Formats: sequence, C-alpha cells, structure tokens
Amino acid sequence: EEAVEVWLKLAVEAVAFFSAEEEKLPEASTTRVAVEMQLARVMSAVSTMDGYAGLQLSALLPGLGSAACRGTQRPQNRDLQLLLKACLWPEGSMERSSALASIRQSAASLAPLALLSQAMREWPAKRLTELVLVVLPEVFEESLVPTPQGLISGKSLDCLFSDSADLDGGNSFA
Repeated sequence: EEAVEVWLKLAVEAVAFFSAEEEKLPEASTTRVAVEMQLARVMSAVSTMDGYAGLQLSALLPGLGSAACRGTQRPQNRDLQLLLKACLWPEGSMERSSALASIRQSAASLAPLALLSQAMREWPAKRLTELVLVVLPEVFEESLVPTPQGLISGKSLDCLFSDSADLDGGNSFA
C-alpha cells in the first residue's frame, strides 16, 4: 500500500513540476508526457478495480473526480473515496483540504455509520485509525446520523451520563 501511495504521489508531483518547468528544462515536456501516459494507464485500470485498492488509486489520482467518473460512482463510494483521500494526504495539504471541503458540502447526505462500517471491512488499520481519530471528527458535526428518533445532526448528539457509575455499570474498582 505504501509503495503504491508513494509512487502515485511522486508521479503526480512530477507532472506538476515538469509542467511548471517546461520553459527552463528542454526535456521536461517529454518527461511530463511519459509520466502522464503512465498515470493514464493506471486511471483506466482503476475503473475495473473494486474494494480498497481501487478506492486508494482513485483517491490519489487527480482527474478521477471529473464529471465522467462521478457519474459512474455510487454516492457512498464517492464519499468513501473523499474520506480516504483526506486520510492519505497530510494535514494542511491542498488535496486534504479539498477533500474535506467536498465532504462538508455533501455532509447532509453523508452516512457516517455506513461509511465507517464499510471502511472497517476493507481498509487497513493505519487508514482506519486516521479516519476515526482525525478525519471523521472534522466532518461529523455537519453530518446527519440515524437514531431511533430519526436523523439527528452530528453536532446535536450527546452522551449523557449521570455519574461515573454509569460508565462501568456500577462496578467500581476503587
């Protein structure tokens, strides 16, 4: 997983670098085109991949959020892809900020429990930890969570305990 992630991030950065340096470096254009061709091959393979591997590749590659790709994805898969993208890129990066902004825009239709359930089945522990501890808390308040009383805004959820005895069922170890 890490090797694929590093290679794809490096390839995306290389394309951006060579695009910016084409005037200064004569071979930059040729190199950029070669890397773009490799990325295009990976992008075409992504459409046939299921599970975490396909989700990881689509979250790391630019251009897969295009209108053509969005039309073929189920909304839950798109949300899961955006959540994974936020997990894969470092805090403060443009890619992570963009993913979180997109998630927030569709937060009313976000199903955090269903997405978490799917992630628990498919994602490696490292990504799942990032999702639970860092990414979901950033968008949870804006999402709607199903409860027995109906959909409730994440910011309206609260856990009320009258005292510490409720936490351990009255079994005190003191």
